Amino acid sequence: MTFTYGYFDEIFPPPLVSGMDPDAALHALVATAAAGGNPLSAVPTRGRSRQGMINMALVQQHQTLLVAALCGELDAPDAVALRDAVLNGARLSLRPVLQETLYFSTFAPVLQWLGGHRWRVGVPDFGRHAEIESPDMAQVMQKARALYVQWCQEESQRFAAATAKILTGPNSLYHLYWAAVIGQENWVSLAPDIIVEHLNHTLYRFWTPNGSRLYETSVHTRAARVGETLAHKFKQPVTYPDIATLRDWQAGTFAAPPRQEAARWHFDAVTAKWAAQGARLGVLGKGSKRYLLQTAQTRVQLIPHTARRARPVAELECPVAWLAPAATDPLYQEVLLGWAAQHLLTNTPASRRKNPEA
Repeated sequence: MTFTYGYFDEIFPPPLVSGMDPDAALHALVATAAAGGNPLSAVPTRGRSRQGMINMALVQQHQTLLVAALCGELDAPDAVALRDAVLNGARLSLRPVLQETLYFSTFAPVLQWLGGHRWRVGVPDFGRHAEIESPDMAQVMQKARALYVQWCQEESQRFAAATAKILTGPNSLYHLYWAAVIGQENWVSLAPDIIVEHLNHTLYRFWTPNGSRLYETSVHTRAARVGETLAHKFKQPVTYPDIATLRDWQAGTFAAPPRQEAARWHFDAVTAKWAAQGARLGVLGKGSKRYLLQTAQTRVQLIPHTARRARPVAELECPVAWLAPAATDPLYQEVLLGWAAQHLLTNTPASRRKNPEA
């Protein structure tokens, strides 16, 4: 039996559910949940949601069969070979099947026999580790998985706390563009080795040079911003869309193509004019209301025209390198005015908006 090995020389268990009927696995998952007192409220019937539920069911069945294999209850050749290897000291990956690429920075997700009834979760020279002592292999696996889940959750919480600091400011047009791509394609490549993948409504997977990492959020822009931060962390050159790409994408968000007549742009029901003077960049009108587009350090702000000391109704992180060409280049002007127009067309005032990232 030839095994596949990971970074820590750990064995990835062979898929013990090969050939299993997905519907049978799903039925078993539903039955197990009901028996445990946590019945599933609904089972998806189609699409990515159902496939995600099937994957969950296959993972559960694999985990059940893995314990049986390590306890010597399975006589399939791959199960016997796996048990022999583990009982001879080989490290065993604790990652669930289908998640072999997951990496962690605070512990090694492996289990290793130390002799007698002693086992160790983790690797001493790589973060957290703990020993388990039990003559019962099923109990060893139960405790090892409990530690794996606990350490995963704690690392995820630390990662979320660290990334929260970068999510306090406004989005840039890059983030909005990447979010749109994720919404259409379910993934976007931000750098040579950085990919953001949308798995389901609230779960994303970041692919990095070290492997993959899961991240929970329901907002595409948040995932895009965290992906950009990971690219910088791994010193990966971010593939930012150029101004023409942003203009073409933005034009497609309006009901009718934006058009320019003399010094004015028309974005559906919004008219806009570039009128740069000091911090002010332009003036926009929607119905009887007027708004100013202005700069504030590295941000562009949209504020009501008539109100004194008005609070911005929207802000956009703007690369400083854009401001010089925006003075004369209609392409930059259209993109900045178009962002403001799109906000006026699709959003209520900031005080009434439920989603601050809209």
